[in-house]
Amino acid sequence: MIIADDVLMARAVLIGDSSVGKTCLVNQFIHNEFNPQEVSTIGALYETYSSTVNGKRIELQIWDTSGQEKFKSLGPVYYRDAAAAILVFDLTSRNSFLNLSSWLNLFKNVTGGQSIIVVVGNKKDLSDSVNVTENEAREWAASFGYNFFVTSAKNGEGVKEVFESLMHSLVEKENDVRSRVFQQLPKKQYVETNKSCGC
Repeated sequence: MIIADDVLMARAVLIGDSSVGKTCLVNQFIHNEFNPQEVSTIGALYETYSSTVNGKRIELQIWDTSGQEKFKSLGPVYYRDAAAAILVFDLTSRNSFLNLSSWLNLFKNVTGGQSIIVVVGNKKDLSDSVNVTENEAREWAASFGYNFFVTSAKNGEGVKEVFESLMHSLVEKENDVRSRVFQQLPKKQYVETNKSCGC
């Protein structure tokens, strides 16, 4: 996360098994569209989204990473410097839910566990085929202190809320970082910095 006076630039990565709908979530949020024939991502792709949250301009790089096993080793390349992660699983695939722990550990091993993380259960529209209950997934997310969302990349339900919540959390975290840095500065140093900036 890069903090500037006028803009907050942050990277968020979508992580999870192949075919859980990561690409579709990004396309629904950015382009308001759904492609049922979406092919699996190779490596990673990203989109940039700009918005204003609580008066703060934010530019969010949204990285869609591959969930295929053969590309899993490339994940850490895209996880570095990520301010946030969206852990995605398919509500109709229990294995994709059980594999979240592995994805989470891989991400935290790279980032050190300081990033904002949310959990998303996708494909709510396939309600007749659900193999993971919302309560179970919510409890799993809560055990780590993460927010949980249920979405449908197909009809857009819940998608906007995921990214808006993430951006709000990033802005709140930025304010916390600024506050801690200010508190740690010696008073004399802070005064001199102000004088320098005023010239």
